[in-house]
Amino acid sequence: MKTFLQLLIFLAVVGLAAGGAFLAGRKSGPQVYTCPMDEDAEVRAAGPGPCPKCGMDLVPLADTYHKGVTPDWVLAQRRSEGNKAHGPAPAGAHPGAPTPQALPKPAAPSAAPGAAKRYYCTMHPDYISDRPGDCPICNMTLTPLDESLQGTMSAVPGMARVTLDPDRRQKIGIRLGVVRKGKLAKTIRAPGIVAYDEGALSAFSLKVGGWVEDLRVRAAGDVVAKGDVVLKLYSPEILEAQQAYLIAKDEVEALDAEAAPAAREAAAANLRSARDRLLLWDLTEDQIARLEAARAPDTRVAIHAKTGGVVTSRAVVLGAYVQPGATLLELADLSAVWINADIFEQDIPYVALGAAATVTLAAAPDRPIAARVAFLYPYANQAARTLRVRLEVPNPDGALRPGMYAQVELAASLGEHLLVPDDAVFDTGARRLIFVDLGEGAFEPREVVLGPSAGGLTAVAEGLAEGETIAASGTFFIDAESRLRGAFLQSGGTR
Repeated sequence: MKTFLQLLIFLAVVGLAAGGAFLAGRKSGPQVYTCPMDEDAEVRAAGPGPCPKCGMDLVPLADTYHKGVTPDWVLAQRRSEGNKAHGPAPAGAHPGAPTPQALPKPAAPSAAPGAAKRYYCTMHPDYISDRPGDCPICNMTLTPLDESLQGTMSAVPGMARVTLDPDRRQKIGIRLGVVRKGKLAKTIRAPGIVAYDEGALSAFSLKVGGWVEDLRVRAAGDVVAKGDVVLKLYSPEILEAQQAYLIAKDEVEALDAEAAPAAREAAAANLRSARDRLLLWDLTEDQIARLEAARAPDTRVAIHAKTGGVVTSRAVVLGAYVQPGATLLELADLSAVWINADIFEQDIPYVALGAAATVTLAAAPDRPIAARVAFLYPYANQAARTLRVRLEVPNPDGALRPGMYAQVELAASLGEHLLVPDDAVFDTGARRLIFVDLGEGAFEPREVVLGPSAGGLTAVAEGLAEGETIAASGTFFIDAESRLRGAFLQSGGTR
């Protein structure tokens, strides 16, 4: 009995030793390491270390999700570059590492029934991938690709006709419109400024020298009416002219009826000459009449304004001696003013003489003023790329003051054109597209040449015919769908 127990103990010890040795042998068996990157899944090594391709740390094969199988998208990329899908172990692999053919590769996981196998970017439809992720161009999340895409290439390179079911058209918000012919009118808005009527500017000056002994204009901004006394002047020349006139007057009156005709004619000529001199020196008929009545010269002669207006500049003071011809005052008649507006260069063809305009002042926004274009300047502002136009506006109440800012709106007729809504035009930068409705949800891209636009409408010069039905909204989504299908068809249905 004792011997039997000893035999059982011996067998148990031997069994434990053998099992431990077996487990130790499995644990110490060869371990395969590979790169965690999909692109380098074929790398094999017997131990840890850097990947000879990308430098990342190698990990046990069992810890990678790709299980050592190179994905299809990597193989397709390598085929397009002329490389083999599987090659020998890369140079620099760990010594003793088995080759890829030496290790069995598990089969690639199959896609679930009905799952999309390819994906595309909605912003860049020509990018198609065989796995989900982000677009490498814009980082947007890729969208599953409908493998049932069908269609026909259009006349626009890279784009196809598309057919959208009613539910999708409603979700996208597609509205239809009709190409129609009509007149296009444009409102041109331009900043303006109130200015003096340059044809109504005047200067006040004297034709003789003298001293200013009375000055009626106190400062710039005073209003002077035509005929008002501006100043009184002591002038030796005017004093002498008055005396000469009185002498000539006495000579004429001293001649009796028996005087010779020649003498009477000479005396009358001297009187006319003396009178003309006084008038030329800006004395009035009333002043000459008072001189005749008083029979004595006036030492302080009043000088009257020949024109009226607002004093914009004063260059004379009381007591000053003034030279003949010197500008003492500058006057501006504000009964009418100019409004100068600067229009942009692209609007120049649409502005003509006589065009109707509306002027709105910041000081009176509720009182628009009707006006017309009176002049187009023959030169443009090179720095601002604008052209100045002039409006002439009556200003009976003086509400329009030079220097005030104004907003000018010019009505311009652009003629008759084929018109489409602005939202119907899809501008890619290189070309302008409009999507023509072919019926039953089908749309075809059409490249067009555009004309002017105004009021939410755009003129089409080439590419469309009157009466055609087009997509008036949602063109961004139709364009993306058209480019996607075009890329799919051009690739032969594969990517």
